[in-house]
Amino acid sequence: MKRDKGSRQFAPPSAPDGRDRFFLAPRLVLFAGTAVWLFTTSQQMVFLEGESSRLISGVVPLLVMFAVYTGMFHLLARLYPSRAKGVYFISTVVDVAFITLLIRATGSCQSNFYLAYYPFIALAVFYFGVAGGGVVAALSSAAYLLIYLANPQQLFAADFALRLGFMFMVFFVLAFLEENARRARADIERQKNTIDALNARLEERFMDVVEDKENLSRLVEEKERLLNSQNLLTARRRAHISFAKELNAQNDVAKTAMLFNRYAKGLLETDRADIVIVNFAAKTAALHPDDSEDRPTEIPIDHPLILKAEREADSAGFFEATWNSAEAADIPCSILVAPTQPSAMHVQTLSGAGEKFTGLFIASSYDDYVFDPDVLDELRILCNHLAVAIENMSLRTKLQDMADTDGLTAVFNHRYFQNALEREIIRYRRYKRPLTLLMIDIDHFKKLNDSHGHQTGDIVLRGMCDIVKKQLRNSDILCRYGGEEFGVVMPETDVPGAIVVAERIRSAVENQPFISADGEPLNITVSLGLGAFPPAEDAESIVKAADEALYRAKESGRNRVVC
Repeated sequence: MKRDKGSRQFAPPSAPDGRDRFFLAPRLVLFAGTAVWLFTTSQQMVFLEGESSRLISGVVPLLVMFAVYTGMFHLLARLYPSRAKGVYFISTVVDVAFITLLIRATGSCQSNFYLAYYPFIALAVFYFGVAGGGVVAALSSAAYLLIYLANPQQLFAADFALRLGFMFMVFFVLAFLEENARRARADIERQKNTIDALNARLEERFMDVVEDKENLSRLVEEKERLLNSQNLLTARRRAHISFAKELNAQNDVAKTAMLFNRYAKGLLETDRADIVIVNFAAKTAALHPDDSEDRPTEIPIDHPLILKAEREADSAGFFEATWNSAEAADIPCSILVAPTQPSAMHVQTLSGAGEKFTGLFIASSYDDYVFDPDVLDELRILCNHLAVAIENMSLRTKLQDMADTDGLTAVFNHRYFQNALEREIIRYRRYKRPLTLLMIDIDHFKKLNDSHGHQTGDIVLRGMCDIVKKQLRNSDILCRYGGEEFGVVMPETDVPGAIVVAERIRSAVENQPFISADGEPLNITVSLGLGAFPPAEDAESIVKAADEALYRAKESGRNRVVC
């Protein structure tokens, strides 16, 4: 179950509402107007160098200061939207001080910049309400009064009173309009609330009318959902049962592991599935990787994950562990023999009828992944089927070995000899490759049994088989033909090559000291006869040819090879 990776993005500062344009607009106008006024006035006073320099040195620092603190307050308002109104109010108070200093620098009472008080008072009423606008109006009038008192001779008292009165007139007119607007907004809000209440009651009654219909629709949808879920679950169970039957029909562990890995990957939706087959008796472990048909990879029986499973498994041999993406650093990924570190892993034992588990199933993913508990429940059942299938294959193999193997000498028996010989004859006829049959008989074996007992005879039979196996290739097939007589089917071997092998066997047996059950030394020799394709044409004729050669070896003195 894969989940999308989220990313946290940086959100730039934003204004608390659209009124920030009313913060910047009048200040930009004031700044631009002051700059234009300063430029034109300095041009007109070009012949008055002292006056021009004094004017520029007095106003330019104020403009720079105005630009700096305006930008600073605007940035603070955007960084802290919840406190923007307070920041704007402080900025307006500072603006009043700036206008006052600007008036002082441009001629005191003779300066026309007193007009800047009026729009700022109006905007204060609009933005901060009547109380805030009143504070700004009072500060503005007080500041202008201080300028007048410092130079009363510059302006008639009547003109000053007119300007000051106009400030309060602007305030009171806008306060009156703002109060009426507030009342109108309150009336509109009350009417809106009434309409909303009516709509709510209407919607409530409408919902009462359709509630039964919606409930019925929900019941129908829920029934369909449950039915679909049940159908899906039934289909999955049928698929699991069919797959379990397919597992039980397999005879090869590697192919069974490949089929299970492929099926489990589709069920879990993971990137990889692996099976480790553990044989505690033989102290071996083999990794069957993913859904590959390659030969399994041998891994140490004392791998930490195997030891952990063995240590923590319950009395029935069951153990499981899950590492989701949050625990990716703890995943024991070395058991996968893979170069890439998975981000999630689930491990559980394959528990059969015994106390020990027979293997581990490992599912892993390279993406951000969380295992679904419901799907893991299904997986546990499938793993039990897999464990039973592997145990059944092991039992069938053991039974087959018992059916094909001689119990005394642990080499193949007569029945297997006949099947192997027929199989190799078919190969000879298809590919025309040489095929030789070697028959071996222990010399004077009956006399040995009569004089030393059958226990000694058994010792000689087992010892002779061990000697012969050391002289053969892996492709050669040693079988007990009957009694003390043995046959060796030798594919891909011509007569000269078979004679060399036969001589090695004869010499090795002759030079090997044997000890009887009573501790007496024995001298054992063997006689060997060879048959080959061609000239033999079938199994019966090649056995007959080898037997006849063996008979001639015995007749000619034993302890020899005859072709």
